[in-house]
Amino acid sequence: VFVCPRPSSWGWATWQDRWAKADWEIADFQSFIANKTERKAFNAGGDDLSVMLLRQQKGEINSWAIRWAYTHFRQGAYCLYPTRSKILNIGADKSGTHTPSTDKYEVMIDNGLCDLPATITIDKSIKSNFKKFFKRSLIRKAINWFKYGIST
Repeated sequence: VFVCPRPSSWGWATWQDRWAKADWEIADFQSFIANKTERKAFNAGGDDLSVMLLRQQKGEINSWAIRWAYTHFRQGAYCLYPTRSKILNIGADKSGTHTPSTDKYEVMIDNGLCDLPATITIDKSIKSNFKKFFKRSLIRKAINWFKYGIST
C-alpha cells in the first residue's frame, strides 16, 4: 500500500467520524482561494484540484469528491491506496458521467488482501508520480488563468 494526499472517488471507503469532519459548504473558501501558498499545498495531489474546487464553488460542477479532497487537505489526512487495483473502472468508456473515453485506467485486478505496514510513510517518488498523473497542460493552465484568475 501507499498513501497520497488526494483521495479517489472510485472504489473507496471511509470511517463515519472522518466523513463527519467534512465542511460541504467550504466555509473558508474565499481565504483559501486568495492564498497562493495554500492552493499550492492543496495541489500536492494534482494541479487540477484548486481549479476544480473553484468550479465547484461557482456552481459549474457538482462534485462531492473535490470537497472530500479539500477535507483531506484541511485535516492533514491521506488516502491509502493498494499497489495493485482492487476495482475495475468501467466508467471511462464514455458511459460515465464525468469522464471522457480513455484506457488510461485499465489495469489488472488483484483479488488478494493488502498487508498493512506497522508505520505508514509517504514515498516522495510515488507522490511525485501521482501529481504528474494529474498534471495539466500549459494550454489548460493558460485557460484557467484567463477564465478563473488562477492556473494552479
